Amino acid sequence: MENDEVTRLLDLENWDLEDETIALNLPEIDRAYLAKYIEKYDGIIIDLSQDLSNSVREAVASNKNTPISILKRLSISDKSIDVKNRAISTLKELRE
Repeated sequence: MENDEVTRLLDLENWDLEDETIALNLPEIDRAYLAKYIEKYDGIIIDLSQDLSNSVREAVASNKNTPISILKRLSISDKSIDVKNRAISTLKELRE
């Protein structure tokens, strides 16, 4: 479920430190939503790809806007098999 703060973050053209801090302090469900749908990410997608929550990292792995280097890292070294498999799947979809 999307809240007003998540909507604002998704619409940002340029992130600053305050925006990243707000994003990283959102509830898990909102961080996962942001990670799944963010298109303009600057550095926040890197932070979300290292989130303690498997669901947030899996959302990063499912986002086709996530940089290939992050998807590759998640597919190889993430501790969750679900995150690894999602990253592998997204990489395959991007190659098609």
